Amino acid sequence: MKRRWALASGIILLAACLSPAAEQTEEKTSSWWAPGRLTIGGRFGDVQEYVGDALMPVWKPGGSILFLNLRGTALENEAQEMNVGLVARHLMSKPALIVGANVFYDVRATENDNTFGQVGGGVEVLSKWIDLRANYYYPVTDEEVLTESEETTTARNGRSTVTTTTLYRNYEEALEGYDAEAGVWLPWLDRFAPTGVFGGYYRFLSDYEPDISGAKARVESRLHPNLTFDAEWYQDEELNRTDYFVGVRVNLPFDFWNGIRFDREPSAHARPFESRRGDMVYRDFRIRTIETGRVVARQTVVESTESPTQPVPTPPPSKPVPTPPPPRPSPIPNCFLNDAGEVVCQY
Repeated sequence: MKRRWALASGIILLAACLSPAAEQTEEKTSSWWAPGRLTIGGRFGDVQEYVGDALMPVWKPGGSILFLNLRGTALENEAQEMNVGLVARHLMSKPALIVGANVFYDVRATENDNTFGQVGGGVEVLSKWIDLRANYYYPVTDEEVLTESEETTTARNGRSTVTTTTLYRNYEEALEGYDAEAGVWLPWLDRFAPTGVFGGYYRFLSDYEPDISGAKARVESRLHPNLTFDAEWYQDEELNRTDYFVGVRVNLPFDFWNGIRFDREPSAHARPFESRRGDMVYRDFRIRTIETGRVVARQTVVESTESPTQPVPTPPPSKPVPTPPPPRPSPIPNCFLNDAGEVVCQY
């Protein structure tokens, strides 16, 4: 993880150094790169993340600047994020405002070895005392299957048997959403450590789970033009696996070869307003993903009916065979001798 993060930061810095604009003279290089900058920092809560952000001017028509924004984020759970965007900002003199718009393509490699893509767009209005921002995020990658299981149930109703087979899946899903915030820069700190207080709202939509939405708040303090501290709170812990972050960022102008002045005078902290065109873009650079519960992916129902059983016919009862009467006993003859000496039997 550390090697990949170092490589990503090196690529961003190398891209800045190899830009054709770097081949110009020192005076032209300084005017071209301003107010572009490289930002390196980290945020710490129940989870940690580390970021490198390069905001490089590519076109400067009049009071407008078009930036190429390259950003890489490494998370402690092996997830990584890469972002490429175009940022346009225009300086208005009356009233003193910076209006901007941006478009980004985001890629996230999750801890589940899935890769998601997303396009996003945002608008912003920056002034000396009040900032307004709004962003929209649209995933371009379908959900990925994490696990699946199958269950079969059987039910009987009379002569019918119903067999139901259900396929369940758990998904990892990228969420469509939006956020917005408004902030105020505190007037009594602007010359020492410009500090802003911001409040906002976010909402991310799922096809399978309840939406994630809530309020958020953050404080940003620029203790030095090259050093920023911030703290952030989210109403819903599910969004980041933590409900708070405390962070620090180091901001390095691309014309650092002209020297970074660490002046001790209070006036050194008061940046000219037009330099805010080089502020880091504030949007949700992370593609929001969730792991769903079991979702019915497919269900089949088969009903079978048994044929009715035909009764076996019972033959009519047969007539009883008459029992012959028992034979009459033969009479016993009565035999005797007559006077002639003959045997005579009488029945």
